[in-house]
Amino acid sequence: ENSSVEYPRIKEGTRRSPNKINHWYWKYCRRIKSKIECIGCPRKKVRAVEQAIAKNIPHQEIYKFIVADEPAPPT
Repeated sequence: ENSSVEYPRIKEGTRRSPNKINHWYWKYCRRIKSKIECIGCPRKKVRAVEQAIAKNIPHQEIYKFIVADEPAPPT
C-alpha cells in the first residue's frame, strides 16, 4: 500500500515539537459506526476544539464552529 504523510515546514535546525500547534496539521474526526468522518481544523481553532471536546459539546456544534468564519468557540 502506498501512502504519504505531509507536515508543515518548520525552521531548519528546529525539532518538531508535539506541543507546538504550528508544527502539525490538524483534523477533527469522529467515528460513525464503521466509517470515520474528518475535516481539517485551522490552527487558530485547535485549542477551542480541544476544550469543546473536553466539555462534551455535541459534534454538530463543534463541526459548525470549525467551518464557520466566526472566532467564537462553542459553549
